[in-house]
Amino acid sequence: SYGELVALPDGGFLAAAVSSANLEAWSSSQKLAWTAPVTPGAQDVIVSRDGRWIYSVGRESRMLTVLDAASGKELG
Repeated sequence: SYGELVALPDGGFLAAAVSSANLEAWSSSQKLAWTAPVTPGAQDVIVSRDGRWIYSVGRESRMLTVLDAASGKELG
């Protein structure tokens, strides 16, 4: 599992990690905010400093997935 934890400006936090073939997010307001499928294989997970976006980069596939941190909706 690969992930990142970011402190948000409002005093909360956002954590994201890859587990198997799913990207999961937790926030200070919810234990599990959402889960979304990602390309199988090793991933690097990056959370934007403001906590609005989560980026997942496949190490082998070289695919970038951009998700809205609040909803888990894939943006591209």
